[in-house]
Amino acid sequence: MVGWDADGYRLGYGGAFFDRTLAALAKRPRVIGIAYEQAFLKTIHPQPHDVPMDFVVTERGVYRREPQGLKFLDNPQAFSSPACYAGEIAPGYFGEEPKT
Repeated sequence: MVGWDADGYRLGYGGAFFDRTLAALAKRPRVIGIAYEQAFLKTIHPQPHDVPMDFVVTERGVYRREPQGLKFLDNPQAFSSPACYAGEIAPGYFGEEPKT
């Protein structure tokens, strides 16, 4: 997702292909969006054809859609991946110059 709001609506790349695909299905599936926490917007001004996410997963954790909007699942267990330290474990892995 390019952006997401407190009601679980997403901002994509335009065209509404994702929402039209969901609308065409006989049974609505559980919809999970993946985004950066920093991509949160106050509102995306959803259109009538927009479909809210049931869950939004960010590096902070998981949000679940409830009647009053998204709720952060403040669970002591970590849901998202820890920071990647591959550059420290394998210097040069990302193409950077190894430290000497």
